[in-house]
Amino acid sequence: MKTIRITGSGIFGNPTEDNPTGEYPIGYEFETASDLPAGWAGRAVIVGEEPKQGSEFVVNDNDDSDVGKARREVIEKAEAEFKRIRSSYDAQVQALEARANKAEADLQLANEQIEALNLKLKASEANDAATAEEIASAIALLDAKTDAHWTAAGLPAVDAVAELTGKAVTRKAIEEAAPDAKRPA
Repeated sequence: MKTIRITGSGIFGNPTEDNPTGEYPIGYEFETASDLPAGWAGRAVIVGEEPKQGSEFVVNDNDDSDVGKARREVIEKAEAEFKRIRSSYDAQVQALEARANKAEADLQLANEQIEALNLKLKASEANDAATAEEIASAIALLDAKTDAHWTAAGLPAVDAVAELTGKAVTRKAIEEAAPDAKRPA
């Protein structure tokens, strides 16, 4: 006779009043004269057989033998090392979270400062922007022989026009004031 232990779900026997589906619960053992059916592989084992490759050895935690004591010592050391590593990891995570929170606060402050500067710049540009007439007059004063007055594409240089007007000038404002302005040949 062989003792078979159910180790996975899906093994069925005869339904009973206590078990109307007939499925054997995991851990259920019974004796049989036959071998383990092929369809039960991985879901049942023959108890008392040599363990298969990769099987885990189960030890009673209350075992007072030398093997049981040695096993508990190894487990205690492993758990202590795990706690030490976990504590170090948790401390590192907390430090990184604190750095991330500070960086986020610094970024928010920097963004607020940038926004304030942009508002000042827009207000300044609105008050100090050159008019289309001033830009057109300044372009007329540019010297065709002076490279600093022109871009590589032959367009009026923004800095040169701004210097002549004494006011803020943008490429867009130049294109609107003098759309056909090109460096004379």
